[in-house]
Amino acid sequence: MAKELGERVKLQSPVHRIDQSGDMVVVETVNKETYTARYVIVATPPGLILKMHFNPELPPLRNQLIYRVPMGSVIKCMVYYKENFWRKKGMQEANRDRRIAAAGQEADFNVCSYKPVHYEEKNWCEEEYSGGCYTAYFPPGTLTQFGRVLREPVGRLYFAGTETASEWSGYMEGAVQAGERAAREVRELNVLKYL
Repeated sequence: MAKELGERVKLQSPVHRIDQSGDMVVVETVNKETYTARYVIVATPPGLILKMHFNPELPPLRNQLIYRVPMGSVIKCMVYYKENFWRKKGMQEANRDRRIAAAGQEADFNVCSYKPVHYEEKNWCEEEYSGGCYTAYFPPGTLTQFGRVLREPVGRLYFAGTETASEWSGYMEGAVQAGERAAREVRELNVLKYL
């Protein structure tokens, strides 16, 4: 997708400031690049919006929401083996660790006799521009108190991201659904503007 869009997709350009005080919305990156648009879709996890500066400031209820929605804490581990021994045992790769733990089959499954050839891990909490993984989570009471502003536009800013999805929140499907929803909202607003 990025290849098809070419220069219109800007990678390695974290947003520092969004100013909608003028006729156009001005987005400034940490590298001091600026972009202007009539509308902006912010597809960032709520807690990471704290890294951005807004003019005018975001409404109090939205601020209350984003201060209360932390990212999950996940370390993803990848273990590589010389051969797919679990397939020889008739187990699917995705079910391997769960079946071992659930059935207490460590001795029968003989996992210890297979030595890994490589190990990697990714601590998502160390990522500056994700802040954790897989998604933000909403502690008790957060959605009931502040959830109504989760998808609510602020001026010419529209909010997407997997946390705003009405289905599959926290998954890629939810991120796509939320992005399509926000794009429809902007498109419908533009259509109404010219009627």
